[in-house]
Amino acid sequence: MASLQAKMDKQVKDLRSEIDQISKDAGSSLTSEREKNQKLIKDLQGQLEDQLARLQEKAEVIRQLEKQNQDNSRSLTDEREKIEELTQTNKKLDTEKEQMAREIESNRRKIDEMEGDVQSRDNKISQYVRKIEERGGVIDRS
Repeated sequence: MASLQAKMDKQVKDLRSEIDQISKDAGSSLTSEREKNQKLIKDLQGQLEDQLARLQEKAEVIRQLEKQNQDNSRSLTDEREKIEELTQTNKKLDTEKEQMAREIESNRRKIDEMEGDVQSRDNKISQYVRKIEERGGVIDRS
């Protein structure tokens, strides 16, 4: 029985030794995995920080573009208002131009009428002068 006890003790000792070795291997494997994970986490943090910095730069560019867009929009609105004012001014000037053209035409007709009246009077005067001269009257034309 002692031999059986010794055999069992040896098996227990071998099993304990095997368990200790497995624990050591598992421990060093876990430490190695932990170190790999920590390195991976640091690498990922670095990548995320780089991405965050790029996103912040892009956000700043977007803010600047939005501000520029607002400024351009205001300028465009101002330009549209100026164009509308100029359009209204042009319409007024066109209306005044048409009115002046009508007045000029009216004045031309009046001048033509006056010239006709002057010609008619001149003709009448010439007729009177001829009649007076025919009757023997002398007229000083100076």
